[in-house]
Amino acid sequence: MKRTHDNFYAAEAKRGTVKEIFRVIADNIDGFAGDRALEIGDIGCATGDLPFYLASRFPACTVTGYEYLDSLLATARETYPEVAFEQADITRRDSLPDASHDVLSVSGVISIFEDVEPVFDNLLHWVRPGGRILVMGMFNPHDLDVYVKYKPSGDRVEDGLESGWNIVSQASVGAMLEKRGVTDYRFHPFEIGVDLDPRAGDPVRSWTEKDATGRRHIFNGLNLRQPFFLLEVNRPA
Repeated sequence: MKRTHDNFYAAEAKRGTVKEIFRVIADNIDGFAGDRALEIGDIGCATGDLPFYLASRFPACTVTGYEYLDSLLATARETYPEVAFEQADITRRDSLPDASHDVLSVSGVISIFEDVEPVFDNLLHWVRPGGRILVMGMFNPHDLDVYVKYKPSGDRVEDGLESGWNIVSQASVGAMLEKRGVTDYRFHPFEIGVDLDPRAGDPVRSWTEKDATGRRHIFNGLNLRQPFFLLEVNRPA
């Protein structure tokens, strides 16, 4: 799977970066955790910003960041030496022990995959009964699964098309979950509250544009308007 876009994250790592989606995820965990000392894992943590933020929000909890790419994992460990990071592959069941976490967060990862069913299957095995999974990503409110491939202008098709911006439908995800006995799930709409400018040299990086009502929409150089939701999944106890 070719994804040159990921290389930008290691180069741009900056300690203490807090994105608006981090607060949304943490607020949801706060309502679930209360005063409990939970085991929290963030899968696909890139350079470690979200695990660091969660550790600061929930000092009584154990927070671990999981990342697949060696370069991003090394940057995370260097940037946040006080946070635990491990290498893991969200598509491999043996990457984490079953029933090992009370909360699992996944941000900006789900759209990488064309087949998300094994991913949700693994998450449901890794979270404990009664635990919660939080997936921040693009989910189509229309009953269509969208698969995106692209290449930079000038590259040859035979050298590989890039992925990472698929938009699976809420209906398909719901069917996957219900097939596994999960009925307590909901898609919380995410509406960004800050302006994002385009990044020179990285046209795939998202930016915002306002409509006539002042509402911000998230776009990128693929001409995609991105329907972001926080998917909350509660595994039956």
